[in-house]
Amino acid sequence: MASVTLQRSGSWLVIGDTVRFTAVARDAQGATVSGAATPVFGASGDAVTVTAGGDVVGVKVGTATVTARVGTLEGTATVQVVAGSGARATELHMVDSAMINEMRRLRIPGAQIAIARAGRLLFARGYGWADTTTRRPVTLDAMFRVGSTSKPLTAVATMRLVQEGKLSLDTKVFERLTNVPSIAGRTEDPRTVQLTVRDLLAHLQGYDSTRVVDDTSWAVVNRGIVDPVQLARYGRSARFTTNPGVRHAYNNYGYILLGRLIERASGQTYEQYVKSAILAPAGVTAMHLGRSPLASRHPLEVTCYDTSPTLTGLYGTGKDCDVRPYQEYAEASGAWVASATDMARWISVVDGVSGGPADVLTASTIATMTAQQVPGPNLTFHYALGWQMVADGPGWQWQHSGGQTGGDGWVARRADGTIIVIVANLTRGQGTGGASLDAVMMPLLRTITTWPAGVPF
Repeated sequence: MASVTLQRSGSWLVIGDTVRFTAVARDAQGATVSGAATPVFGASGDAVTVTAGGDVVGVKVGTATVTARVGTLEGTATVQVVAGSGARATELHMVDSAMINEMRRLRIPGAQIAIARAGRLLFARGYGWADTTTRRPVTLDAMFRVGSTSKPLTAVATMRLVQEGKLSLDTKVFERLTNVPSIAGRTEDPRTVQLTVRDLLAHLQGYDSTRVVDDTSWAVVNRGIVDPVQLARYGRSARFTTNPGVRHAYNNYGYILLGRLIERASGQTYEQYVKSAILAPAGVTAMHLGRSPLASRHPLEVTCYDTSPTLTGLYGTGKDCDVRPYQEYAEASGAWVASATDMARWISVVDGVSGGPADVLTASTIATMTAQQVPGPNLTFHYALGWQMVADGPGWQWQHSGGQTGGDGWVARRADGTIIVIVANLTRGQGTGGASLDAVMMPLLRTITTWPAGVPF
C-alpha cells in the first residue's frame, strides 16, 4: 500500500524548539515516489505550530500529531512538547530524548545538563519544572542543590592552598585546628591526632563504612546546632576502625573539617575563599552555599522534591527538604547551590586542558589531586583527592555524584577533557528502583564523538 512517511530528528521538543519534518511518499513496494506533490503539513491541538515548509515549533506543553498530505496520501507522527530552556542541537536529539524519558520514568520534576570542553559550552539544556505548583520551567540559570559534587570544589580550594604553601597534604589537622577542640566529657580516639589533610581529602581517616562519624554530627544538628565549628567538634568523638591513611571509607565529616582548614589557612570564610580563589576566575558569580529555610533561599533556586512524608523539623512542619537543616549540616561537604552551566565553568579552570581559561591549579597540583592515594594495584576505580577516578580508555575520568535532600548531581571530566554536569531537583536515589539520571545518561554520552561547536564561556 502506498504511504507517506514523516521523518524528523527526535520526537521531543522543549517549548521554543523548532524541528524540521520531511514527508516522503512511497509506492506499494516501498520505493520513493519521484515527482510527488508538495506536502501539505498540519497538526492537531495547540502544543505546536507548523509552517508550510514542515517546521514544527513547540509552543505549549502537550502532545500533538503532525500530519503531512501528499496528493491523496497522508502520513502522521506524534511529537511531545515539554517545559524547559536552552538551544536545541539537532545532532544531540538523543540526549533530549534520554533525559526526558528518564525524568518521566524516575518522576523527576526538573533537571539540567551542561557539556563543555576547552572553555566552550557545547550544550546546555533545562528540562521540566523548577516548581510544579507554579509551573515555573527550568531555565538555564536555575540553581539546584548539587550535594556531594561540592566535594571536588572543596578539594580544589584545599589544593590551591597547598599550592600556595599555606597548607600541606601532610599537615596534621588538629595541630592546625586549635579552634576545634574536643567536646568536654566525650572520649576521642587517640589516633585523631594523626589525621592529615591528605586523609581528609581521600576519605582515609580510619572511620568505618557505616559513616558513624556523620551520624555523630547529624545527631546534634537535629537539636539545632548548625554551626560548622561545633559540628566539627562533635565529630571528634567518633571511633576509628583502622589507622588513618590505610582504608577508604566515604564520609562527610572529613570535608566539614576541610572547610575549617580552608578558613584557618586563608583568613576568609570557607564560602568567601572558594568564591574568590576558584569561582571568580571561572566567571561564576551566582553559586553559593544553600540554606534550608524557604525564606533564606535564592530566588533562582528550584523547589526541592523528595518522597519523605511531612514532618516537623528545625524550621517548622513540611517537606523533609524544607524543614530539616541538611544544607547547614552539609556545608563544605555538600551544600553548594548551582546551575549545571556554572558547575561546568568552575571545572573548566581545573581541567588541565589547553585552549580554555587559565587553570587555577598547576599541572603538577592537578596530577597530585587525581593520583591514586592508597598503595596497591592500578585499579580501574579509586578515590583520589576529592574525585572518584574511573578508567576511561587509556586515561581517567574524574567524577563525583551528589545526593542532597531535594537535589541530585553528577559531574565528570572525561579523559578527553569533556566536562559533563547533570543536576535534578528530586532527592538522589528516590527515582524508580533507586536510580538517578546519570545511570542512563553517562553510557549514552560516552558514545557521542561529535559535538556542536558551542560558544565560549
